[in-house]
Amino acid sequence: MALRRWRDDPTTDMSGLPVLASDTFSPTAYSRLFDHMQAAMSTMMSAWNTRLNKVWTSSPTLHDLSRELIQLRTLLVRRLLLTRHPSLPPEMSGPLYEGACNDIRRIQLDLEKSATTSGARATTDRDASERILDLLRKNSFAAITAPGFPLEELIAAQAAPAGTAMPHQPVPDSTPVRRRVVID
Repeated sequence: MALRRWRDDPTTDMSGLPVLASDTFSPTAYSRLFDHMQAAMSTMMSAWNTRLNKVWTSSPTLHDLSRELIQLRTLLVRRLLLTRHPSLPPEMSGPLYEGACNDIRRIQLDLEKSATTSGARATTDRDASERILDLLRKNSFAAITAPGFPLEELIAAQAAPAGTAMPHQPVPDSTPVRRRVVID
């Protein structure tokens, strides 16, 4: 039931799942559980791909595209967190996590390849492609697969109400505020 809820809404809280050991279920039951997890992740990724295609074609500015890519990256983080759920036995979570990381890295490479391939035809397209490639690299999906990436912190920062993730530090009156404006 929890996987079905997660499949439809990856923000579903999965903290109440019971801890499973390798001998909790028979191999057949684990096989069914593994199939349910794969199906849930597959359905979630299908919806994710649909959203990526919509974002890619309908974002009016690079800033809007960047913001949407960050939101999409957060959904991929939720997939990684599911595969690393502490309730899963290592025999199950290890392969699921590696498979998810491989999928995410492949998505990143495919997007970068698409950006460079489409810009190789014309000079004006090349400039736009370079900007998109730079945007893709700055908002890399593959970054979340790096060892030590703070997956939980990214989710917590997104869940926090606006303004609470980075508390405002007042500037003392005697300190002038300096800003640099760069215009391309």
